[in-house]
Amino acid sequence: MKYYSILLLISLVLGVCSCKNQNVERNLFIVKDLVGQNLMLPDSLVFFNMDGQNIDVTIPKTKYRIVMYVDSIGCISCKLKLAKWKQFIVDVDSLSEKNTSFLFIFYPKMKKDIFYALKNDNFTYPICLDLENTFYDTNKIPGDMMLQTFLLDEDNKIVAIGNPIHNSKIKDLFLNIISGGQFHPDEKCPQTEVKIDALSMDLGMFDWKKEQKSIFTIQNTGKNLLVIDDINTSCGCTTVEYSKEPVQSGKSIDIAVTYKAEHPEHFNKTITVYCNSESSPLQLKIKGDAK
Repeated sequence: MKYYSILLLISLVLGVCSCKNQNVERNLFIVKDLVGQNLMLPDSLVFFNMDGQNIDVTIPKTKYRIVMYVDSIGCISCKLKLAKWKQFIVDVDSLSEKNTSFLFIFYPKMKKDIFYALKNDNFTYPICLDLENTFYDTNKIPGDMMLQTFLLDEDNKIVAIGNPIHNSKIKDLFLNIISGGQFHPDEKCPQTEVKIDALSMDLGMFDWKKEQKSIFTIQNTGKNLLVIDDINTSCGCTTVEYSKEPVQSGKSIDIAVTYKAEHPEHFNKTITVYCNSESSPLQLKIKGDAK
């Protein structure tokens, strides 16, 4: 019954947060297949610190364990968001009395990129390098990055699936399970309506070494306060700034987006805004050619 209830919650989150019905159906099938199954942890895992030094680590026996898998295909900083993981670990420890451990498993093609990201964010938590990708091959790891993080119980059975760093609803679900139902997100504000002049912006062609900035304006066209709970970006090279103050009816808020290319590329990045609007989460996009 426990797994069935959690499966319903995950299904609801995936259904609400995805904009493609085909993806929803595929992801729901994957989640249904995996929740309640054992996740196998291979003996070949090798632990390292952020300086790239091999260290001895014994995986602790805890009531819960969060396992995050990531390969090094594509933008590493986009996938990791290590600063947010650091804060999430603090949040989990404060709620769970440290009954939850973390296991970060990397399948690296370019090890230097991973250690650069670790040092850049001062991420001191030990990480595993799975040089043969045994973890991925042994388990039915989904190809979707958003479904490559697992909450396990003390028997290594999958309790919940989803990336708590990229999806605030999954984060709330993980914290609620870990805390034994004691975690309750702030009481939801009454719904309001919003208007956005432009959902996407084309930054055109520019020198990849120069930062590009753009501003999205969200107007509160409803009767209640507009409250932005969180904003996630699909890439570490994209950052946002905005006021945390509630927005009065008839007023607007600016979301300042800064893009800094890591190398020349054509890009298409997504900024996801979670708020108390019926259309939440809002999907904003920037694109262009960094030459």
